[in-house]
Amino acid sequence: MCRKHLDKIPDSDLTKPEVESRLLAGLVLLIVSEYEVLIADLFKQRVAKCGDPHVCNYFGKSIGRRFWPNLDNINEVLGMLGGDYRDRFRLTIQNTPERAAWDNIVAERHAVAHKSGPRQMTLGELISTFPGSWKVIEALQQALGLS
Repeated sequence: MCRKHLDKIPDSDLTKPEVESRLLAGLVLLIVSEYEVLIADLFKQRVAKCGDPHVCNYFGKSIGRRFWPNLDNINEVLGMLGGDYRDRFRLTIQNTPERAAWDNIVAERHAVAHKSGPRQMTLGELISTFPGSWKVIEALQQALGLS
């Protein structure tokens, strides 16, 4: 959809790169925001399996307040639930294009949100890497025994 709109702007139009940059910025903010919610929900679903409402309440409040979806944080929470979860997740995604896709999208979101350093990603790269980033979510679901 984004590409269709951009293709309607003539290459000679000097605003085209700015439109693409803003489109990319909005998309990475939206994608990572959705991933944050989804990841927190996956952890809450797993904790809910213990059947203790007090534990679920505590975990839900603590994960919701401070969760940032870089892989170090995901691995930290997995490790708190059990080293086997963390190890299973790490083994599934380490040294994969999916991990690179995830890291690039999260880094781009950080650069956009905090204006920290140059932005590295193009809209074309986001479009091509986004499907791979979803594999990280699938790996998390599997590690947690939710798939």
